[in-house]
Amino acid sequence: MLVLGLDVSFTRTGLVWLEWDKTLARPCLFKQHTITIPPGEWRLGRAQHAFFTHLQVQNCRPDLAVIEGSIQRAGRYSRGAEAKRGIKVLTMLQELNGVFKAVLDHFKIPTLESSPTHMKKLIAMKGTADKALVAQEIRERFKIEFPGDEKKGFDLYDAAGMALVGLNKRGMPL
Repeated sequence: MLVLGLDVSFTRTGLVWLEWDKTLARPCLFKQHTITIPPGEWRLGRAQHAFFTHLQVQNCRPDLAVIEGSIQRAGRYSRGAEAKRGIKVLTMLQELNGVFKAVLDHFKIPTLESSPTHMKKLIAMKGTADKALVAQEIRERFKIEFPGDEKKGFDLYDAAGMALVGLNKRGMPL
């Protein structure tokens, strides 16, 4: 089983494909990729084209894709301009998620959306774990590493966490 984990962002989107190794009884890294879209016009379209092209050219279609859902409480604990900015960012991320889901739908790849909290509970046993702890758990428990990703925002580790959620949903014990 091949599962694609996506950590979608306007600055740097992490894509990690994991497969279940039956002999080792653990997940193994199959492939990794990042999509970076510089600011400018048609940003959603450029992100969609980059993802579509990568899936089409690389011919590495997963059995399942797990995309990180965005936070649901934007603006709940803030007021005024800060709340408006949080809601705007949430809306933009939801639009971007929709663009990636449309590409997955085009290739008929089943999609699952998981919250960051659920992924953190599965990987680090704590829903409020920070990115560094999640990365450490992925390195130690699953022997999967992305050197230098810590300096770039942990996008590949977050995507790997999403892929691990997908493997777990498909019955692979973590």
